[in-house]
Amino acid sequence: MTPPASTPTGAPDLGVIDFATREDMQRVAGDPAAVAQFARQVEAQLKLIDDALREAQTKVDQTGAAYDLARTAAEEARGTVDQLEADATILRDNATLSDETVGMLVQRMRSGSYVVPPELGVFLSVDPHDDLLYQYGVVSALSVNESELSALAEATAIEIDRLLDSAEVARDEAERLEDEAETAKTDAVAAQQWLTSQLNIAENNQNVLADILRELGYNVAPTSYLSTMIATRQTLLASPPGAVNALGFAAPMANATISSPFGPRTHPVNGGSAMHYGTDFVTGGTCGVTIYAVAAGTVTYSGWLGTYGNHIEIMLADGTRISYSHIADGGLGVRVGERVVAGQAIALAGTTGLSTGCHLHLEVVVAGQPIDAMGWLTARGL
Repeated sequence: MTPPASTPTGAPDLGVIDFATREDMQRVAGDPAAVAQFARQVEAQLKLIDDALREAQTKVDQTGAAYDLARTAAEEARGTVDQLEADATILRDNATLSDETVGMLVQRMRSGSYVVPPELGVFLSVDPHDDLLYQYGVVSALSVNESELSALAEATAIEIDRLLDSAEVARDEAERLEDEAETAKTDAVAAQQWLTSQLNIAENNQNVLADILRELGYNVAPTSYLSTMIATRQTLLASPPGAVNALGFAAPMANATISSPFGPRTHPVNGGSAMHYGTDFVTGGTCGVTIYAVAAGTVTYSGWLGTYGNHIEIMLADGTRISYSHIADGGLGVRVGERVVAGQAIALAGTTGLSTGCHLHLEVVVAGQPIDAMGWLTARGL
């Protein structure tokens, strides 16, 4: 039997193991010493399966957490760029308004009318119903301080340039962090793909090894790490599908209500204002409730994602990405690379990650931008 090889993830590669077979058992039959040695080898292989899966799962968790941190840093950096550009735009718009206002002021002064127009009133905080003498005083002060206005305009232009320069520097940093986040996601998905390959090999061999030991009269542990990992998957595969409408789409949870919609909100854990890019669903006794695939697609992520907890992402044929977060520990029912159909049972709801209670956090991303999931679902008859 070949000893385990070391893989790039640091875990043994089950794919290179020459697992024991019934033919091997038959070859040692009748020789008690050979049987005992063979049984020890089979037990070692069962332990190897558990060890390999534990290490592969640890790698999935580590790379998922790293991806979450990288993605958060990139999002914050992109937010800084957006804020700097917005500040520059507001300042530029206000400066333009000031120029227009001064032009109207000169025109009115030359005509001998000192009635402050509404546009100028906004700029000078003057009410059109104020006494004309008061309005004249404000206008006169503005005329006298023409040099100050010029200095203010120059300072404003300098500040706009500073903001735009800062935005450019921040944009370069955001793009660098976005590249790092993409690399981190690639690593996380690669770890999930590795785990999937190891699970497939383990499923094909563990029962045979356990049966061999039983036939040789040895005790076998009633549960293993593998059996724990695949228990939910087996249950979900046997579960009836969710209702699919005439357009080919299914609700993500049965009889669910929205507990937190898409949009700005006070963060339930950290406090303060924060954008909520998903829609949260709950239903009676949400913990452990079945989650269904909204539409047919390919699983592109299935594993730990830091603050999102256990997380599944499915890409549809048109490139839309739908993700399901805070899934229960042990509640992932699909693997990276698998094709799913609308209404397929894919997970169990939970409260993993940064969460205050069992719920489903559903996100819809179109052309790289998160959108209100309810609008997308409603347009598809849900």
